Amino acid sequence: MARLVADLLGSFEGSLTDLSAALAAQFRVPARDVLHVLRKEFRRVRERLAAAHAATAAAEPRTIQSAEEEPGSIQ
Repeated sequence: MARLVADLLGSFEGSLTDLSAALAAQFRVPARDVLHVLRKEFRRVRERLAAAHAATAAAEPRTIQSAEEEPGSIQ
């Protein structure tokens, strides 16, 4: 699952060049300027989401016990 997520993120980040070229052509601005803005904003979004997910993960217990694994039960 982690590999899939990393591949997807890499694909999205790799497509920023194509997106910037399309936007630059549409709005007649330099592609490198658009790419700079896209990378900066993508990084900000990624940092925000990473912080939110880290906070969620930190709130979870270190181990999860199922009803079958309750302390004192025979396995």
